[in-house]
Amino acid sequence: MPLLLLKHILAAGGVAGRTAAIARIVEEVWPAAEGDAGMRAFEVTLSRLRKILGHSQAVRAQGGRVGLDPRLCWVDLAALDALLDAPGATPEAVLALYGGRFLGDDDEAPTFGAVAARVQARVTRRLLALLERTERESPDVAASIYFRAVERDEGLVTLRAAAERCWARAQKAAAGAAGADADGSDD
Repeated sequence: MPLLLLKHILAAGGVAGRTAAIARIVEEVWPAAEGDAGMRAFEVTLSRLRKILGHSQAVRAQGGRVGLDPRLCWVDLAALDALLDAPGATPEAVLALYGGRFLGDDDEAPTFGAVAARVQARVTRRLLALLERTERESPDVAASIYFRAVERDEGLVTLRAAAERCWARAQKAAAGAAGADADGSDD
């Protein structure tokens, strides 16, 4: 149950110094709990999560809000969000941080799927923007990067289409160049 709580804290946005509403998390993790039972379950599970993480302050709860302390917990999702907003981002850096769909195929809660879709959309938009020039100048390179992204997450369907489009363009250019070479060698 502690790892499920951690997933809900992440999905609710309790990372990178931000916090999430405890009441919302309690409702999602313990929907059948009546009265104070959900809050007691949260407190016990939070204590167990802190023990797993190895630090009593790794997860902070106060004023009805909860979040991971960024000084003690590095979260790839927070790092990816920051990178996607960074002007100096590169496709390689994005792929290094984007390990695949948020929480894999764990759709235990509706918020997990919503976060996964948001992250997929951001990664797609950023990679398309970063590779716009590469698509024109080196479509084979762009296709390779897009295919690597799709290997990490089959849900990146727009990138799959971009990869296939670039690959077809690269093959057409290679065929045209091979035909020109063949015509030039008969001189």
